[in-house]
Parts: sequence; structure tokens; C-alpha cells
Amino acid sequence: MRKDIVTGEMMPKRQLIRVVKNKENEVSLDPTGKKPGRGAYVAVDVDIAKRAKKEKTFEKAFHVQLDESFYDELIKYADHYRHDKSYLVMIKNKEQVLNLLGIARRARQLQSGEEIVLKNIQTKKAKFVFLASDAGKASAKKITDKCKFYGIPFSTDFTREQLSQATGQARTVFCVMQSGFARKFEELLTMR
Repeated sequence: MRKDIVTGEMMPKRQLIRVVKNKENEVSLDPTGKKPGRGAYVAVDVDIAKRAKKEKTFEKAFHVQLDESFYDELIKYADHYRHDKSYLVMIKNKEQVLNLLGIARRARQLQSGEEIVLKNIQTKKAKFVFLASDAGKASAKKITDKCKFYGIPFSTDFTREQLSQATGQARTVFCVMQSGFARKFEELLTMR
């Protein structure tokens, strides 16, 4: 969670745009969130971006003079996502999936570990599989091939860190054992 510098509201990082000031006092948008320097966040919302321009929010925060073109770029960037409502729906759905994954774990309907998951896929006890997007190539190929062969739906939409944080287990592969959870995961991940 990060604070929107304009509204003061705490929001998930994925719903914010990072603006960064580097050592040379240059201020720029940082869509990757990885540029070095002091950062501040603003919601991906055209109205809030326009408010930032009107109130000169980033000039005050970074103690620098900014060109109108910076704010125009910020508004254009936010506007791009306003027209792409599926992007915001996708973010919301992914958050719901991660929350539901934690619930499935507490309900003991989630198993993890490559060998256990492979066994559950082969016996068709697995109803849905989560494979980390940053899993090793050999493991990823083995799991996805088995899922496709046995007709088990799977997702590679999340990183190992995201899955581990949601479940409390540092693993790269999980399988959902209960069909109700599996249906909800499929619904959320295919809804755009």
C-alpha cells in the first residue's frame, strides 16, 4: 500500500503511478517503479492527475519547478488507463484471487510443492493449479504440460512472491483441491 500524494488515500501500489525525482532534480513518470531517486505516488485517475497539475503537487513535494508538459504527460498516462477499464477490473480481480487463495489455504483446500501437485494433477484431485510466473523453466514446462494433458485449468499470472505472501508458504506451485474454489478462481481470472 502506498499513499496517493494528491488525496492522501492509501491504495495498492498497482493502482498508482510512481513519479520520481533523481539526483539531477529531474522529475519523471516511473511506470516500472524501479527508477532510482525519491518517489511519490498518484492514483491512475485523470481527475486526480488534473488536480495535481492545478495544485502543483509535485513541485511542492519535490521542491522543483516543473514544466506543464510533465503534468500533461501524467494526465495522458492516466487517461490511457481510464479508457482501458479492463485493466482496473483485472487488478481488482487479481487482488480478489490472492485473498481467496489465502482463504483456500486456511480451509485446507490448497496443497503445494512440485511433487505433491504433480501427483494431484495425475490423479485429477487438483481442480486448479497456480504456477509462479518466475518458476524455473523445467518445472514450469513439466507442470503446464501435465495440466494441459489432464485438462486441469492453471494460472501463471502471479509471481512466487505474490503467491507466497497470499498463502504464507514460499512455494512456486499450488493446487486447489476443492471445485468451488477452482470455479471462482477461473471466473475471476477470465473476467476482463
